[in-house]
Amino acid sequence: MNTSLISAKQMEILKFPYYDDYDALICDGAVRSGKTIWDIISFVIWSMSNFREQNFAICGKTIASAVRNVVKPLMKVKYMRDNFTMHFNKLESLLVVTRGKKKNYYYVFGGKDESSFQLIQGITLAGIFYDEVALMPRSFVEQGMARCSVEGSKFFFNCNPSKPSHWFYEEWIKQAKEKRAYYLHFTMDDNPSLSDQIKARYRSLYTGVFYKRYIEGKWVSAEGVIYELFNNNEEDYLIDELPKDETIMSWVTGIDFGGSKSSTAFVTLAISRKYKMFYLVESEKIDSSLLNTETLKNAFKNYMQKLYNKYRCFSDVYCDSAEPLHIRDLQLTQQKEHLSCSVRTARKEEINYRIQAYNTLFSSHRIKILKHNKDLIQSFKDAVWDDKHSTQDKDVRLDDGSYCVDLLDASEYALERYITAIYQTSYNYKEYEGGNA
Repeated sequence: MNTSLISAKQMEILKFPYYDDYDALICDGAVRSGKTIWDIISFVIWSMSNFREQNFAICGKTIASAVRNVVKPLMKVKYMRDNFTMHFNKLESLLVVTRGKKKNYYYVFGGKDESSFQLIQGITLAGIFYDEVALMPRSFVEQGMARCSVEGSKFFFNCNPSKPSHWFYEEWIKQAKEKRAYYLHFTMDDNPSLSDQIKARYRSLYTGVFYKRYIEGKWVSAEGVIYELFNNNEEDYLIDELPKDETIMSWVTGIDFGGSKSSTAFVTLAISRKYKMFYLVESEKIDSSLLNTETLKNAFKNYMQKLYNKYRCFSDVYCDSAEPLHIRDLQLTQQKEHLSCSVRTARKEEINYRIQAYNTLFSSHRIKILKHNKDLIQSFKDAVWDDKHSTQDKDVRLDDGSYCVDLLDASEYALERYITAIYQTSYNYKEYEGGNA
């Protein structure tokens, strides 16, 4: 990020440490508005100006995301390198910052799930920084704040919007005055380092509820169909066959092992060079009630042999991690039958993260589905948000057996290892980069 350019709204972040009437800073709004980098700069400058030999916390959804989105960008800022000595100990997840005789310690934590609050227990803090606080469990956030017992400690929050019923929106943003919190709302226009062309690219990455939240910066509910753009423009995304002149870089198959009342699904994705296009080329679903160990092995063997005979490809296979015994059976089948594939365990990224990635591909016109995959096409069309089971903190995709969600799960297992690459290379090829900082 070019920190030589700063907007009036971003300058307010740097002024916050001088406002004695506030205990917290809240920055929310659109992606790429520059709120995260200026927020962490302000946090470190404030802490180094007011404390020495104290502990602080930098929190992200995971330790890896906090390091990637907060710590590393901070250490690249010229002003910070010129005025502070910063050393990050990866083994201890500890950033040590010194200036002259002053030294402070910034421990990095991940607030991934409800058990994460235990990681931050016991430490005494003089301040805490939350990156993407809306993605963290309330128990983790509140435990971190409870550790800030040093006189003069403050809380720094930033996030992209989520549901309007989200606890952080209800209890912090809507009650900012009562919480003695200084609230700043950002759009991409508050980031002068972004050109109009770059802003247009980011607008092309999202659709539906993700556009309203990440581009318009609104706290809105997820409702209705999930893949709105695909539903409204289905023919734009369907092709008869894989283009003969396309150079495929990777073949990836996702497998979801359904329960007794659902389906076991196979979906194969073909990815072109430089991640320019993603093709959903083959899919198959089998009633799980008809499967046993042997029929599963045979179904897998037949599917992979059909894939190879049709495309002469070697496919990486990623399977639902909930069934390790099934995965082992498929690995043995691959070895015994000498199938042209490798069988591994899927990461099973958070579902809405996977949904967002497919919506990004639809929005940037980088995905095509071969027309013969009728059940898969119908699953994308039928996918809707579940109003009844969505929680205060989380949007939930409907999974009541009314459509084959197993095909969607399998397609996501095939895609998920490429999600970072999708955002790093996202361009709208029909007309003309990602993350939620």
